[in-house]
Parts: sequence; structure tokens; C-alpha cells
Amino acid sequence: MSTTFRRTIKAAPKAVYEMLTREHLLPEWFCDTASTNARADGYYFAGWNTGDSVSGSFVQVEPEKSLVLQIRHRDEPSYGRVEITLEAQGERTHVTVNHADAGPEWHKQWTDGLENLQAVMEVGHDLRIVRRPMLGIMPMELDAETAAKLGVPVSKGIKLNGTVPNMGAEKAGLKADDVIVELDGKAITDYQSLPLAIRGHHAGDSVPVVIYRGAHKHTLELTFSQRQMPEIPASPESYAARLEKSYAELQSEVEGLFVDVSDGEGGRRPAAKEWSAREVVAHLIVSQRWILEAIGARIAGRAAGDLAPNTMQLVEALASMYSRNAAILAELKRVRAETVALVRLIPEEIAANRANMGYIALNSGWVTDHDREHFGQIKRTLETVRAAALAG
Repeated sequence: MSTTFRRTIKAAPKAVYEMLTREHLLPEWFCDTASTNARADGYYFAGWNTGDSVSGSFVQVEPEKSLVLQIRHRDEPSYGRVEITLEAQGERTHVTVNHADAGPEWHKQWTDGLENLQAVMEVGHDLRIVRRPMLGIMPMELDAETAAKLGVPVSKGIKLNGTVPNMGAEKAGLKADDVIVELDGKAITDYQSLPLAIRGHHAGDSVPVVIYRGAHKHTLELTFSQRQMPEIPASPESYAARLEKSYAELQSEVEGLFVDVSDGEGGRRPAAKEWSAREVVAHLIVSQRWILEAIGARIAGRAAGDLAPNTMQLVEALASMYSRNAAILAELKRVRAETVALVRLIPEEIAANRANMGYIALNSGWVTDHDREHFGQIKRTLETVRAAALAG
């Protein structure tokens, strides 16, 4: 006996077919990771951060029209046959999924998945992200040296570099240098423990959060915020203009922080494992280079690499190439101009798919809040460096 799921999506069959078969697109609406080879006898794998997975193979493939797969959940004893058909209806595509002997877990998977596929392709927003609860923190993992400097009696947890304005963490009273050790009764020891503690919650839920502020332990009530989704640009040109204006404002602000700052002060660390002011700028450059790579990957039809701008060695290596404040600030300005130029070159067929523009907006729109949080870090770093020079 087959169970049938249907959805009509405002998009061409070609675009829908790619979302169903391409391994870098499946995670945008269906799973967290994927590996596929869309041809007869080709492999199919989809995995979730919960540890669940689906695997199998393509049986028949008729591009832009139909797919037949043999797939099963990790714990299912046998494979089920899934037939997917795509029928063009004017500017829309009618998607029909027939799943033989679908268990209860598949009902939710296909119902939620097709709803999300429609949202991603028509609006540009992944509903899993829209509905995900947000803390509003700028985290880094704690180590023994940092713990000793802060005077906290633990060596594992999440240290806050700051909080995002008007989000749950700030409203709860959390601030820079607090160390989160527990959330909703679950131990927080590293980055990976945060998603596990948040799982099952939604924006608007309130949970207790346990922190150390120095040697003192506090329990605060935190209400999860809803992620503010970026406006999906109408065209590459309109988005390039928006980015250009935003980048000009950010550049003016960061250059203002270095007025009357010597090159020696800009390169001096306040502590052994803390960034200098120039290293913070290097972190902004690494972050911007990832945005540039993510947009380029989308145009090329592949997945972007992992974001790693917090890697100390990566930041230190980049900063070591610049002995002058003005030079590293010029590189930040240059890589942002390159990003704007690339956005203007996004091909029409890429921009026509709202999923593509939604991805680009989501993966570049965070830079404004992110950078301004680090502007505060630059200011505090320079104040500490100058105070130490006067004292010593």
C-alpha cells in the first residue's frame, strides 16, 4: 500500500528536480548532509544532525520529470519504493510522492519536507531556520588558560565574546566574559552541546541558563528569540547596491576605530591568546572571504566549504602579512568590493531561483551585526593595550 504526498510549487520542473537530486541542495530543505549520484543504480544518502539517516539508490531517473528510489531509514529492516513525479502546470510544478509502505516517520518527513521545499523555492527561507530558537550569543569554547584569566572554577563551557543586541541572551542579562555551563538542565561543555540543549524548543520558549561570572555562579531565565531572516533580494543588482551601502558604512566605522592608533598598538595583543586589533580585522577579512566563496560556490552549483574564521592560526597568519593598520583595513575594503562585484555577476538563471537568492542573502546578511560586535572588541582591545602601556 502506498502513501501519497502532494505539493504544487511556483518554480520550473528543472529547478525542482535539482533541489530533489543535488547533494548540495538537499540540505537546504530536507536534511543536514547529503551524498547523491542521480542516475540509475546511483547512490542516495541523507543524514541529520540527530544521528538519523536515510540511504538507498536511484532505480530510475528521468530528469525534470520523474524519479524512482529504493530507500530506507537507518533502523528500518527493508527498503521502500519511492516514486516522485514532476508535472509542469504553467509557472508551477506539481510534485507527487508515492511511498510504498511508508512508516509514521516518513509521514512527517515528507509532509514537513515538501512544505519546506515550497517555502525555500518560493520565498527563499528555510522554515527550519525560521522556526529555530536563537540565543543571540557570540560564543567561543573555553580552555583552561582563559578560565584562569576569567577566574571561573570550570575549564569547560561556552565563553561569551558578546551578545547580539535585542535578542534573548542580552535581555536575560548575559554579557561578554560570562561562561555558560548549563542550559535547560543540560550541561554545556562545547559548541556541540548547544544544539542538543536547544533541540525541541521554539522561539518564545523560556529556559534556565546557568553561568559563571568570574567565580560566582548565577542562574538566569532566557527566552529564545526568533531569527531575523534577511529580506530576499529582488535581483542581483538590487542586492549589490544594498551590500555596497552597508559595506561603506561598516568600513567607515572600523576605520574610525583606528584613528590616532599607531601600528604598534594595532598589532599588540592584550593577552597571549587574545587577538590584537589587527587580528580582529583579519578575522573580519576571513569571514568576508568565506561569504565570497559561498556565493561563488552557489553560482558554480556546489557546496561551500566550512566557515573557519575563528581558527587562531588562520587569523594570525593573515594578520602577519600586514604590519600597518592602513594596509589591513584596505584589504578588508577590497574583499568587500570584490563581493559586491561578484553579486552583480550572478547569472540570470541562478537569480531566478528564489532558493539561490535566499541562500546568498542568508549567508551574507549576518555580516553587519557580526562586524559591529567585533568593533566593540577592537575598542576594548585598544583600551587595554594603551592602559597596559601607561602602567608599565
